[in-house]
Amino acid sequence: MSMLRANSQTPLYMQLYRQLREEIEAGSLQMGGQLPSERQLAADYGISRPTARKAIALLQKDGIVSAHRGRRSLVS
Repeated sequence: MSMLRANSQTPLYMQLYRQLREEIEAGSLQMGGQLPSERQLAADYGISRPTARKAIALLQKDGIVSAHRGRRSLVS
């Protein structure tokens, strides 16, 4: 896990999106496996939950993960 750079011109949610996408493509996060929760991502990366939520929403939009109410997002 690489750290996100707050002083970057790239927004934190986009940095997290790219990081998670790379982990999925590399197989670190397996198909059918759960993503960490928003709360866990926020704690791990030192960001807010809304920032983590926005990154996950982009992954959902791209069809990389699927959201299930009451459960964590799953890698598609």
